[in-house]
Amino acid sequence: MEHSHQLIQLLNSELQTLSQNVNYENMKIAYNIQQQGSGFIILDSTVKAPHLSVNQLLVPFDVENLQESIVHVQSILETLVIVPQELSSFHQSLIKEKKTSKKEPMRVLKSSRSYRLSFTLLVADPNECNVHWNIDEIITDLLEPLLADLKDVSFSNFSVESQVHYYPDLHLPVRQKDSYKTVRIRDLPEAISRLEAKLASHITQDPDVHFLIYIPKADEYPLKIVTTKGTISESNSFLIQQWGGLVVYNSPKMNTSQKHHDLPMEIVVDVRKVMPVFLTQFKALLGIPDISKGRLCNVQLPELPPYKLADWQIDRLLRFKVLENLFSSMSALTSLVGLLDKVKNMVISDEIQHLVTSSVTAFHQCLLHVENGDLHKGHVFSVESLTQADMEYTCHCSCQSVFLSSYLL
Repeated sequence: MEHSHQLIQLLNSELQTLSQNVNYENMKIAYNIQQQGSGFIILDSTVKAPHLSVNQLLVPFDVENLQESIVHVQSILETLVIVPQELSSFHQSLIKEKKTSKKEPMRVLKSSRSYRLSFTLLVADPNECNVHWNIDEIITDLLEPLLADLKDVSFSNFSVESQVHYYPDLHLPVRQKDSYKTVRIRDLPEAISRLEAKLASHITQDPDVHFLIYIPKADEYPLKIVTTKGTISESNSFLIQQWGGLVVYNSPKMNTSQKHHDLPMEIVVDVRKVMPVFLTQFKALLGIPDISKGRLCNVQLPELPPYKLADWQIDRLLRFKVLENLFSSMSALTSLVGLLDKVKNMVISDEIQHLVTSSVTAFHQCLLHVENGDLHKGHVFSVESLTQADMEYTCHCSCQSVFLSSYLL
């Protein structure tokens, strides 16, 4: 018991030092440790919103190795609760105005006040099969609870649509492998790019997030996705950065031995089995970490269904997006300053002046709220600041082109 008490004291001391070193943009980080059974819990004492008042993670500890336990806690906080390493790289890329050295591009969706989620049943050959899916029921049961959690913390608004699309001209480069067919992940983006114009909404300007269920042709059955490591994807799915995801659905009725049956064959897609894959992809696109991988695999967390978010996940998501939005706003505003330094005689229109003022005001309102522990309102103002800054950036680029054209004439 004495060792445990010493560990708790030492961990709290180390956490105070750690918190001081990760204070991004006045966003206070404050955690404390309490013993619980054979482990300890990490409590977030920063967030003051009612249903985010206690964010806790149960972590086993070794009383014989205090330093190892401290390192374990630090890695958890740095990976999960505070700020991921990708954000630091993203910040540096904005400051230095160049791409980061990481080969893997950012997959997280750009912040927006609203998104359009589109679920598409993509049938390769409508002459071979008549496909049915219970998408509306599954959206109600599995997706809407997740969207409700995000709406409760003012993350964004979401609209959801579904459609069936017949597209025989996808032309996937399918290869024979033993008793099945394969398609490589690296070949999928080119094929999907042919679909974009047909899938995009012409009604709303909201960013689209696409989720596709692909029903292959009978002569492609069974079709399996090969990962970049050369292994077969367990979920038979593919995540497309900042765009959405795809799942290949192999129905047993598409077995080539049944080709000579009456056509078209009746196929019912079990969307309840597919939706958890889409939910995992959606969380990845939002920036929510996979708790089953990396440093988090030994952390004991309450079991939640895939359509629910824990308080610590929402907290982490909001903190991540607030910082990302503020960095992006600063980048856009800095670009305008750089332009004015180069073009001394350029006149700033009232519209651009209003957008800049609105962006800066929202920026400071965001900092005020996060300093007080209100990540909900802080996130709302960070999105507002970024939206105004992006509009200002677009306007000043247009004005620059007009000004230079007039100057040259």
